[in-house]
Amino acid sequence: MPMRDTSGTEPDRPRYHPARRLKSFGYALRGIWHAAGHEVNFQIQLAIAGACAAAGLAFGISTLEWAVVALACGALLAAELVNTALEELLDHLAPERSESVGRIKDLAAGSVLTVALAAAVAFALVFAPRVIALLQSQLGA
Repeated sequence: MPMRDTSGTEPDRPRYHPARRLKSFGYALRGIWHAAGHEVNFQIQLAIAGACAAAGLAFGISTLEWAVVALACGALLAAELVNTALEELLDHLAPERSESVGRIKDLAAGSVLTVALAAAVAFALVFAPRVIALLQSQLGA
């Protein structure tokens, strides 16, 4: 894979040229695609996001509820991407076992867990009342 120019300038284009901006989207999409193909936790979180989207469609949630679900899913996926990038960087810079590197990785993983718990609360607030109502209607209560 060719290295990309990270100097901030290309000889033939100004720094903020639209073509450079489009290339940066390509790099970002490549990172997301890599995580989706290789990172099990990211794959699980994508499945959760997909399940939330399906549930949102099935239950006909409101625009505000869509915003809550989308923000929770986006925050969770973004946190996982940052955690994965940090782990990859640390593995590259310090391949040997180190207490401080382990602590940094634990902190990054803790941030993902924090976002995941907040997302779970958001999902519960949006979907639990609907699931309960559906179960009650099915059970004849």
